[in-house]
Amino acid sequence: MTARERFTKALRLADPPDRVPVAPPFQGYWALDAFGVSTPESLTHPKKAVAAIVKAQTACPFDALEIVWDWFAFVDLLGCASQITAAGSPSVVEHALHSFAEVADLALVDTSASSRVQASLVAAEALLEELGDEVFCYASLPLPFTLAGHLLGVADLMTGLIEHADEAHRLIEFSTEVVVRHLRLYADLGVHGFVLSDPTASGDLISPRHYQKYAAPSTRSVIEVLEKLGMPSILHVCGKTAKILPLVADTGATAFSFDASVDTAVVKQAIGASVCLLGNLDPVGLRLDGSADAVTEAARSCVAKGWEGGRFVLGSGCDLSLHTPLENIRAMIEVGHEARY
Repeated sequence: MTARERFTKALRLADPPDRVPVAPPFQGYWALDAFGVSTPESLTHPKKAVAAIVKAQTACPFDALEIVWDWFAFVDLLGCASQITAAGSPSVVEHALHSFAEVADLALVDTSASSRVQASLVAAEALLEELGDEVFCYASLPLPFTLAGHLLGVADLMTGLIEHADEAHRLIEFSTEVVVRHLRLYADLGVHGFVLSDPTASGDLISPRHYQKYAAPSTRSVIEVLEKLGMPSILHVCGKTAKILPLVADTGATAFSFDASVDTAVVKQAIGASVCLLGNLDPVGLRLDGSADAVTEAARSCVAKGWEGGRFVLGSGCDLSLHTPLENIRAMIEVGHEARY
């Protein structure tokens, strides 16, 4: 069974795969840094980025591979300003909007006009050609609620959910259209699925009531587009999500990637019968605190809580942190290899 077949079986379960797949989300920036390609270099020489990702996949073979990792590549076209550091994800340092009054002035853009987007398309196409037959290759993209926070600023968005509900809805609707248009670039390229990330919708930032009112409808809209395209969706929400698990299941996501702050057993009991689960080793523990033996123990605990029935993928609770030791990642992979159905 190939890695792609194994991961797809876990997502679409008719019967369990041969073993538990291993696929921590958000691997790209770790792989670039670990194998000697800086973030700026990856944007100007995407073939070097491809070489680093291939080396990382050879050293630490995952069952699903992030082949689009610059998920906010297009935000500067919308009026934001980004900071690109030597390693890790670029960050938004200046928002496009200063108030909700400016939402009406937003205009849709052709995201393919971004040089960063073009670099990501070149890399994704090359990785699909080299690894796509064997490994499930996915694109990581932001969901509309999180994009809205980048356009306006998270603090102002949080305030607006209460004080400017209509304008907040309009901003999220605009963000939904941007995301839907943008994802088609990668769908047309032939990626196998999408990881849809919504860190701003974390239970650490908004209540379940506001998740239901603002984040969930736009998430469903994006997932419905992917369903029509016949493509699986992996929803990732950072932080505390125990109180929104029924809402997560209602989005229609094929899989749910959840943070280390939520116990795997809790998620399994709540939605494991209807959604494939991906989780949830502590990424900080993998990098800073964990020996390979400690990673093995934690990974075995995750598997024991989540693997029943086959709809479970072993991974980290969030980004695979920069400088995570190879031996710790290999320890996680080995647990997946031993967890045979």
